[in-house]
Amino acid sequence: MKRVIALLVILLALSILAGCGNRLGGTASNENSISVQEWLDSKGETESSTMTVTVKTIVNPVLAIVEDEFGTSVNLFGVMVDGEFMEFEKAGISEGNTIVIRDGKYNEYEGDVEIKEATLVEIK
Repeated sequence: MKRVIALLVILLALSILAGCGNRLGGTASNENSISVQEWLDSKGETESSTMTVTVKTIVNPVLAIVEDEFGTSVNLFGVMVDGEFMEFEKAGISEGNTIVIRDGKYNEYEGDVEIKEATLVEIK
């Protein structure tokens, strides 16, 4: 009986760990997921929303061009991890990564729109 209980505990722990993946905090990536175009149209006025984007180009340590599944792109100015602003490399983000970000702020900088202060939820 003790072996059965121990086995069940191990299986439960493994299933919980498998579900964690590369999650960095926050909500599940499919909760209130929006496209980049929806985010642009609302000028970032979306509550508790996530976006799944692919990092197309890292321009410099804190500026990247990201694109959603529909081909809409926008600039991303760094990411927040545990409430701290991070450069992409320090956050473990590389070109080609698909990432989930949450609650990015709309910002216009030198005529371009960028997402700033977005919380990094997951690197897929």
